[in-house]
Amino acid sequence: MRSHALAFASAFVFVWACSDNNLGTASSGDGGSSLVGDGGASGDGSNSGDGGVSGDGDGGQAANASQNGQVVDAVSAKGIVGASIDFGNGVTTTTDSSGNYLLPTKQSTPFNMVVTLADYTQLIDQEWELTGDFNAGSTRLTSSGLSNAVNGGLADYDSTKGVLGVAVEVTGACNDNAGAVVSLSDPSAGKIIYFKGTTPFPAGTSVQSGSITPSALIYNLDLATTAKVVVTPPSGCSVASFPFSQGTVTYTGNWKVQAGSGSTSFFRVFVQ
Repeated sequence: MRSHALAFASAFVFVWACSDNNLGTASSGDGGSSLVGDGGASGDGSNSGDGGVSGDGDGGQAANASQNGQVVDAVSAKGIVGASIDFGNGVTTTTDSSGNYLLPTKQSTPFNMVVTLADYTQLIDQEWELTGDFNAGSTRLTSSGLSNAVNGGLADYDSTKGVLGVAVEVTGACNDNAGAVVSLSDPSAGKIIYFKGTTPFPAGTSVQSGSITPSALIYNLDLATTAKVVVTPPSGCSVASFPFSQGTVTYTGNWKVQAGSGSTSFFRVFVQ
């Protein structure tokens, strides 16, 4: 399965999970720019588990889908015990001694996965929904100390604002994300830095080939902004419309951020 992660410098990696959200929309991909997400005020995004599934989530009705995966340390890639997994539906769990988790949810019910653990940066993933059981693969968490050090190296970084990693992922006939451009419909709403491989690339003006973890990082993102993430695809490709499905998971195109260096978010855009 795809490993969900964000890498900063040679070792900084984070995953995603996307409280009251930043709802986004996407226009049909046609080789031109596509509006694929917008901002909004965020909630607290922090929930704790207790080593097992808790809450009833949907009024006591039985869930009919589940998601499983593993939470690992971004540097060591070892499973992390005790990380809280929350889908925002009243049902939470914590990872076991190997970092594994299994959490039920309702089919066709959108949720954001939030991963939280003391001394690590919280991960908020973009919104998705399931039509069946889903293996989310590895989710990497970055230590708070490493995240703070990297964020401090960003030009004019403001810890009172949000951070959103953007992955431009190729699918279908599009075989390279090189040349895609990530921007905001309101350029004043945040700052953007591209990545080359897994390291920041301040000189970059577009997505570098194969860079998806992330392709670009939007930081100093105004929490109350209505600005949209705009992706201009590479030559010969188009931006896939949301909702976008891969197997049993459907990405809605919605995302959210939270203020502070203790939290980061992730958003995927697909070019085809």
